[in-house]
Amino acid sequence: MDRDLLIAALLHDIGKWHPKGQIRLAHRVMRVVLGRFAPRVLNRLSSQSAKGWRRGFALAVHHPRLGAERAADLGCSPRVCWLIAHHEDDSAAHDPELQRLMLADRTTL
Repeated sequence: MDRDLLIAALLHDIGKWHPKGQIRLAHRVMRVVLGRFAPRVLNRLSSQSAKGWRRGFALAVHHPRLGAERAADLGCSPRVCWLIAHHEDDSAAHDPELQRLMLADRTTL
């Protein structure tokens, strides 16, 4: 397995953590429901400046970008950061390694 892919696989959800908030089950469920039926509501709830209980929505929605930024701060390669940033981006799924990361992320045990 490619080293960058392995590192991205290990770190791809690093953007879900924040010292002042966390993603709870309700955020995960409502992200899917609102994303499907009320995307504008989800966009309002998940603004990047969200605080309190809304921060979980922001982390759920923006964790790929936040994770890529955190990975860059940790010294990860640009390729690792790109894979993390796009691991939920179906429009970028033409990349074989990204496809593998997305498949692994969507597979439940």
